[in-house]
Parts: sequence; structure tokens; C-alpha cells
Amino acid sequence: MVNGNDKKNLEIFEQELAKALSKIHKNIMGRGPIYTEVRIVGNSVFTRFETDLIGSEKMLYGYLQENQYTYRYYDYLREQVTPTINRMFVKMNKLLQVAGMEFRVDEHYTFMLITLNNDLRQLVEIGAVQTPPKIEDTAT
Repeated sequence: MVNGNDKKNLEIFEQELAKALSKIHKNIMGRGPIYTEVRIVGNSVFTRFETDLIGSEKMLYGYLQENQYTYRYYDYLREQVTPTINRMFVKMNKLLQVAGMEFRVDEHYTFMLITLNNDLRQLVEIGAVQTPPKIEDTAT
């Protein structure tokens, strides 16, 4: 059961996690999202990045979809993103590891589901997780 303070702490943690994941998105994709929203449910972290794809990006993504290459693209994204996100979670609590990651992309949003090996929500509620670390900007 989440009391008022736990709920507020969870919301603050989700906002800080959104900032960190937004920076990771920027570092990997070259541009940051317009808006990032994070919700933590048990060991799952649901992330929605609002993006604004430019014309050539829309064409490229359309090509990937038409030729059924999106899953290869998601596999490539997973390979690029998982190590960075895993390091971030380990810094927050050494018991946290990324167990899986799924993506969906459309013209306006990128959805990312991170599944962890432990219940992040519970760890946040009992204060066993540090604030997400500051992610350095490495985008060129």
C-alpha cells in the first residue's frame, strides 16, 4: 500500500528517472525527446518519449515497417541502450539489473518497457534506491 508520502516520493523518483532516461535517449539518438514520462509498476518501468521525427526519419521508419525490419531495429536499439541503462540502475542499487527491454516506435512516440530483476517500486518505497545518477551529455 502506498501512503501519501510514498506516492509523492515515487512521483519525484519517476520524474528524476525520466530526466536520466531522456538524456540517455539524446546521447544514443542524437536528439532528445520533447517530453518523457515514466511510470514504475513493480519491476517494470514504462517510458514514453514524445518525439518529433523529421521527414527523412519518418521515411526511414516507414521503410523499416514496410519491409518488416522493425524487430531488427529494436534488437539493435536494445544492444545499444541496455548496457547504459543497466549501469544506471546498478548505481542506484547494486541488486538491480535489466532483465529485458522492449521498444515500439511511431511518428510521435517511442515507447520503452524496461523489466528489472527486482521490484523497483518497492525499493523506492522503502528508500533502498538512490536517486538516478546525472547522465553526462555525450551527443554530438
